[in-house]
Amino acid sequence: MTDGRTIVFVHGKGGFESRQSWLGPLNSGMSGLGYPVIGAPGDRIIEADYLVALLEGGEGTTPAIEWTEPEPRIRHAMWADFLVRRAALAEVIERSRNNPGPLHAGLVSDTPLPSAIAGTMEAVATYRGSSRHRHAAWRAVLGCLPETGRITVVAHSLGSILMIDLLTRLPPGLQIDLLLTIGSPMGVKVLRAHHHGVDTAAGFPSDRVLSWLNVYDPGDIITIGRGASPFFKAALDAPISTGASHSLTGYMSHPVVAAAVGFTMFGDRAEHHAESVPSRRLDPRWDPLLLRFAYTQQLWATCDTDKWGFRRNLDAARRVLARRTIDDIRRRHEAMPEDIREISPLHPSRTPTEADLLIHAARLVQGQMSDSQLVVAGVDFLLAPALSPFDLDIAGSHAHEALEALFEQVRRPSSTHSGPDLALAAIAAVKESKSVLQETGFRWGPVLITAGIGLLAATGVGLAIAVPAGLAGAAAIASTLATFGPGGMVGGIATLTALTGAASVMTGVGVAVELSPHDPRYELVREAMAKALADQTAAQLRTSVAGMLAVLFAQRQLELASDAGSIEELLLRTESLIEHERGLHAEIAPGRPGTKAWSTKARVISRALASLERHAGESDSK
Repeated sequence: MTDGRTIVFVHGKGGFESRQSWLGPLNSGMSGLGYPVIGAPGDRIIEADYLVALLEGGEGTTPAIEWTEPEPRIRHAMWADFLVRRAALAEVIERSRNNPGPLHAGLVSDTPLPSAIAGTMEAVATYRGSSRHRHAAWRAVLGCLPETGRITVVAHSLGSILMIDLLTRLPPGLQIDLLLTIGSPMGVKVLRAHHHGVDTAAGFPSDRVLSWLNVYDPGDIITIGRGASPFFKAALDAPISTGASHSLTGYMSHPVVAAAVGFTMFGDRAEHHAESVPSRRLDPRWDPLLLRFAYTQQLWATCDTDKWGFRRNLDAARRVLARRTIDDIRRRHEAMPEDIREISPLHPSRTPTEADLLIHAARLVQGQMSDSQLVVAGVDFLLAPALSPFDLDIAGSHAHEALEALFEQVRRPSSTHSGPDLALAAIAAVKESKSVLQETGFRWGPVLITAGIGLLAATGVGLAIAVPAGLAGAAAIASTLATFGPGGMVGGIATLTALTGAASVMTGVGVAVELSPHDPRYELVREAMAKALADQTAAQLRTSVAGMLAVLFAQRQLELASDAGSIEELLLRTESLIEHERGLHAEIAPGRPGTKAWSTKARVISRALASLERHAGESDSK
């Protein structure tokens, strides 16, 4: 926003809250919808605080009426233009909103309850009952506004009543592109007494207020379940669900609010996307990281709107991880020898920006990954923490919905499978693999799928892997941010790809070594992978093996090339190592917890191999 866009926030009955309470969730929503965020150089953010002036009621003049109704011909033309703009805004809102569920009609506006509400809140009662205090509040807000230019106004609760009352008293040179009222008590009859006729089409200054959206939760008692349109011809109502909350953050977290502000400030987001997605091609080794961030963006977008607190936490986790990622990229690049710094995938010209991770991730990987690669990613997303190291509780149904939406968005156009088909296959495969490995007393939970060494994926055929420096005959390769990221964000994708032997274009940042089965180092690498699996805790091993089986089950369901042979070979190697260690522990420390843990790991591998054998028999019989 470098062209002088200005946003004004007018607080509610409780006075000014922190900027983060309204701008933070608004920016989160706009980012999630693909719009720029507010706060860049050139932005102007005005917070109109009127509470002290209202309660003190200082002497002063009554703000004058600055708008007069134009002649009928001009007025009708202005109103027609206003209706066209309102229809365009309504279309944007419907594309972004979640179904609020059945709406109740609200309370009758002149029942005792609304009057009681209006009479027991000090600020509301003062505004309603005293013209001196009311006019002082008007002067306070008008004093915060620019004399000329264009602004977007967000007004909460009592602030919405105040702004409606000021519409004909605004400076003649000031234009409101969008009046966004949220949680407004305008359904209370006694609060609609000072607006100077803006409830009619003829009395509404449609040449100065270009659009008006009223967002309310029918369960919010302050709104008494009623919108603005029954009382004001110009208002466009958007009933939403905030969980019956009157919270400012709850309202500002809803995608309807972000869509309205984004559309008003930046126009249609589809046009903006075409301009804002980087034209440069990032190094493809960042694709797993971008896909993970695209998944977390879908988790945000598909979250129930009445869970606004969780949405806020989800967005905070995304932003923290994005910042950590960018900082880690920079540090790693600076630490590189100068002779490889320019050609490294960590070079700024080939790495994602924070905006790429938070906003453009899905579009940057759109069409870049095969169905096989998406299956591996989907299995990891379902088994591992969504935003490690943050322990956010993502419901299974929520994760499934986000995965379907993501795969439909990023799959290749040439794919014979729809996004939901790919997601449902991964979901069913994870469920089946957990069933195979389930034991009494074991509770499944998100676990990072890593094999203890930096496992990178294959390019074409063969295996590219980061091998420990001490492994004889194999190249030492650093496992870097693109593979594991903050808290292992994509390590599971790469690790699962390597563990299953799936042919993939996912590789890690840094030097990659491609190994085919004919390479003498291949056996050393596979042995290292088996040892790393065997050394995992029982819970980690169970999750890693569940991921391997799930990839195989999904491949079978989707009729993709199978990695059953590679998986079986690795599990047999792992079983041999585990059985040897279990035998030693049984002899030296019988019955001890450590020995029991090795027995548990042996059972996990045995169950997995039995499942592979059973499925192989079923395939042979067909």
